[in-house]
Amino acid sequence: MKTTENITITDGRLNRALKQRINPYVSQTATKIVNESLEKSMARFGKITKIYPYLDKAEVQLTGSKKKVLCRLPHNYAGDIIDFHTPQGTREYCEKLNEPCIIPLGAMHCIVLKIHEKDSSEYFITNYYNPKEITGISLPKPGNARLICRTSTKETYLEFGMNGFNVVSTKKPKTKYGEFKNDDTEVDYADAENVYTKEEVYTKKEVDDLIAQKIGEALENKESDEGDDNGTTN
Repeated sequence: MKTTENITITDGRLNRALKQRINPYVSQTATKIVNESLEKSMARFGKITKIYPYLDKAEVQLTGSKKKVLCRLPHNYAGDIIDFHTPQGTREYCEKLNEPCIIPLGAMHCIVLKIHEKDSSEYFITNYYNPKEITGISLPKPGNARLICRTSTKETYLEFGMNGFNVVSTKKPKTKYGEFKNDDTEVDYADAENVYTKEEVYTKKEVDDLIAQKIGEALENKESDEGDDNGTTN
């Protein structure tokens, strides 16, 4: 009985093995495995259809497909500081997940990746993107960053950078402070027309000097009055 150990390897036999055995496997089975693995690892474009605030997840419909996947929402910070965003939309209840959800009013285009964990069918939103040219938005000047809130009528934003710190709002900004949630104290800032300027406000030193000056003038006037009284004759 012949085995592979006592077979003489020739160029012809190698060529036949490649053509009859190895090439068909590589071109069919191996190629399919590679393509499937590559597709699973590639980023996909999508559009958010539902937001689950309490799950910190979103439902995303993949671009060019009817498939909808559940995605974890991204955050720029973690630990002691974390950022949340709840978009404007219609409040509904998802019967599938038994969770309250929000249907966004505006389009939220995103980039998603498959989470490679055992028994996981979830995806992760890596970032958001704007598929169209930027129109109708006032962009920041070079060297500045701007966080914009777009509404149906006006634009509200925070801007900071080389040009300083600016707050643009359709309503007067409000600030709250307090140790507990139910113990917040609202702070209303005065209107710009009613705010004192630097030239109108005295420093402590200026006030002390002014008081000393007035006391000195009062003492001089008193001494002058007493001198006049002593020199008066009836």
